[in-house]
Amino acid sequence: MTKQRGLPAVARSLACGLLALAVFGAASCSSESSGGSGNPDSGTGGSTAQGWGQGACATCVQTACASELQTCGQDPTCAAHWSCLGACPAAPNGDVDDACEAACPKAGGSVSEAAIGALVECRGSGPGAACLECGGAPPDSGPDAGCTDHPLLCQSCAPNDDPNLCFKCEEERCCDSYAECKGDAVCDAYVQCMKACTMPTFRECVGECDVEVPGGFPKFNRRLACVFVHCPEAETCGNGEPCSICVGQQCPNEYVACELDESCARLGSCIGTCAGSAACNDDCRSQYTDGTALNDALFDCVTVHCVDACN
Repeated sequence: MTKQRGLPAVARSLACGLLALAVFGAASCSSESSGGSGNPDSGTGGSTAQGWGQGACATCVQTACASELQTCGQDPTCAAHWSCLGACPAAPNGDVDDACEAACPKAGGSVSEAAIGALVECRGSGPGAACLECGGAPPDSGPDAGCTDHPLLCQSCAPNDDPNLCFKCEEERCCDSYAECKGDAVCDAYVQCMKACTMPTFRECVGECDVEVPGGFPKFNRRLACVFVHCPEAETCGNGEPCSICVGQQCPNEYVACELDESCARLGSCIGTCAGSAACNDDCRSQYTDGTALNDALFDCVTVHCVDACN
């Protein structure tokens, strides 16, 4: 029998506790809710085997180099260069394949040269260089000196005195990802869609918002992933389940790496509906092949460190 490579069933319901946070409104949970951040196996996401632009590295770069990309989009040559990068295959480290990038449109004038140069600099030595999804290195500092976790979890935030402990936790641990989402029209629209959703389960709300706000799911997931790791306690944003706390403490990097990769996130959700069926498990893995390696890494970590808490 094929081993089910995905989080245990209890871990697939972790989003229910997180949905209690006022940040995301009153989307409800049931046994159908999916894991981590409740990613559905339906909607606009589907398989992400469509080039580097559909992967976690590109998502991180879009956030880290937002201003450079905004300028780039105003120049036709730079816009074509970025579009070309998106269609390139990903290298083993997650970044753009070097040979393909070298063949992408080059600057045709001073304006294009400046726009493309700024984008290259951001990716190579600026904020984009810290994207672990692209093979980058984590920052040297964060909320804790010497933070070596995923950059998403190493945000430097100021103390906050909000009486709502969930808001306070997000502001003190996930201030950058909150600001990124709030300042991104698509991400903020997705959050508002989730708040307004009246579907009976979180999974159905995500499927509905995938249709209403195309492209919003990965950005929403980025914000939610940070909150999941840092604020899972019942007194903050979670439900205090031992499994969610254990995953956040013992497997934070594996969890974030999976949740920021859309194929992995949707694979985990798909497996979460299988109820132990090997055939269903195999079908999910065939649909989201790009996410299997990251999903397996997370599963292995949870199996080693959280088997008691998550069973």
